[in-house]
Formats: sequence, structure tokens, C-alpha cells
Amino acid sequence: MNKTIILLMLFLFIPSCGWQLKGNNYLSPDIENVDITVQSLDPQIKIKFKSILDRYMISNDPSNEKKFRVTLSEFEENKRIASINSTGRASEYRLNMTVTYVVTNLQEKKIIDTNKISTEEVYEFSQENILASWEEEQKLKSDLIENLLSQLFRKLNFLLN
Repeated sequence: MNKTIILLMLFLFIPSCGWQLKGNNYLSPDIENVDITVQSLDPQIKIKFKSILDRYMISNDPSNEKKFRVTLSEFEENKRIASINSTGRASEYRLNMTVTYVVTNLQEKKIIDTNKISTEEVYEFSQENILASWEEEQKLKSDLIENLLSQLFRKLNFLLN
């Protein structure tokens, strides 16, 4: 009996503290009414954005049934040295990504004017294992793009609700 009560309390308290799995974002069911267009970006970046949108099952095909259109443009990616080691070489890099977006209705009236969202992360660079550091950087870039889209989805959820 006590185990059942403790288990029931855990099921109640863990979600109420705000804990959730990474990447488990709540998306409004109305997100299907949003047309997301990726324009004037590097082809590799476009592919990354579209693959993440597909993972969230959001169609980026233009349609007249959609209520809003989100246009992503002006993608900026910066890589800077965050810290150096005792020999004067870079030991950490800071990656920063910014994307400009605008939300319009189908009559091209701006709902949210041109706005930017950005995210950044620091990662360690190992001189001894350059390939692993490069792979970590590529994984981090994908995570940053997913973070940018998560920020955008949160803003769209606010707009849709």
C-alpha cells in the first residue's frame, strides 16, 4: 500500500516540478496552420532546418489552407575562441547562431515584424583529437538549430493560443 502511494506521489510531483525530457516540446495542434518557409539560406543549413521540421511533422509546403506564414532568413553563424590554454592555443570555442524571421498572414500583413532569435553554446576543443572535436562541433550545430526552432515554436504557440 505504501509503495503504491509513494509511486502515485512521484507521478504527481515529477511533472509538476517542470522536469521534461530534452527535445520533448509541446506543440500546439494549430501549428499545422503555419507555413514555414526557409529562404536565402545556405543549402546545407536549409537541409538541416527541413529535416528538423520533418521530425516535428511540420509540412513546409506552401498552402492556401494555412493561417500564418513564417519566413526564416538571414542565418548567421559565428565561431569565436572562448578560452585559450597555457600554450596560447584555443581550448574552447563559442558557437553562436542567429536567424531572422517574420510572421505574416496570407495577405502578407505582418503579424510579428522582423525579429531575430539566437542561441549560443561553448564546447571544448581538443588538440589531441581533432576529429572528435569536429564531430562534437557538427552535433552542437544541429542542436543549436533545433534550439532556434524550439524558440520559434514557443513564440508561435503563444501566437496560436
